[in-house]
Amino acid sequence: MLKESLSVQSSFQSIMQLLKDSADVYDIAAACYYTIMQSYHNRDYEFITIIDTLPRKVGKQVNTIVETFRKEISGYVSSFMEDHNFQLLIYNITNCLGCLNDDPKSNINDYILFCAFYIIQLIDMAVDSKQKLNAFAFPDHGPLNKNVCKDKCYVYYNEHESFLQGIYNQGKTGFRRPLVSVRLGSIFQNIMLFECIDFIAAPPKIVPIFPTRECIKYLKEEQCLKIASIPFIGFQTIEFWQAKDNTLCENLKDLKGEFYIKYNQESEKDNITRVTELLQSAVANKANIIVFPEYIMSPNMLDAISEQLSDIQ
Repeated sequence: MLKESLSVQSSFQSIMQLLKDSADVYDIAAACYYTIMQSYHNRDYEFITIIDTLPRKVGKQVNTIVETFRKEISGYVSSFMEDHNFQLLIYNITNCLGCLNDDPKSNINDYILFCAFYIIQLIDMAVDSKQKLNAFAFPDHGPLNKNVCKDKCYVYYNEHESFLQGIYNQGKTGFRRPLVSVRLGSIFQNIMLFECIDFIAAPPKIVPIFPTRECIKYLKEEQCLKIASIPFIGFQTIEFWQAKDNTLCENLKDLKGEFYIKYNQESEKDNITRVTELLQSAVANKANIIVFPEYIMSPNMLDAISEQLSDIQ
């Protein structure tokens, strides 16, 4: 079963082309992540489990090959961190993969995804957390992968240390834990990655927040962080449409294959009134973070919220 799931015919050719099209380390991370998720979509935990128990899962020969590859790439990434010669880094990575593919004693499709994972892991180490403090690193707060897989997956900076993590670990009440405990794209230190969903809207803008250790300590000890959660605003917020024939799906049980959503304009006016009133209340109560329900941010809703926030400022 493991060998069958990993033997994706185009994985090697795909990642080689994506790497050659890469312009920076974020493109490399996107190329590798996309290659993995092509085989392990929504099965992150399964892949992570395999990585954690690699020798037992794949056997001694494959594990030796992968470990040797990881050590070689680690040396190349270390050199890149000193000389910043990106073209040399790409050459070394693709050359190592090419040598593995030329080995007649092994089938690269048995372990190409493991190699991709270790490339991401090492690239994550190469991302200097200090550069995240520079304003120029976030010109538009959009995805960092500008050239590769930009319509397939997103790469962003990760929180170096989450001030919410301590609250989750201590079991504080009033906080909803993530529905999925482990995602492959969230286990790295300096970058986070996730797959694109087929939205008509543009990729999300994620404004980075890097509080100092003193600030984190204060927030934890004083518990002064106010989070306002605007509740679900009602039914008929969105409609689900079948992508195949562009028909409205009245019953979600009948939804098959690809689909897209449309915002229900009949209830939009009332929903905008409710949300803006709640937003005004949250601001009046000096909330530090305001959380909105999912699937409500239609263009008109976004304009109304933006206008209200501009008036407040």
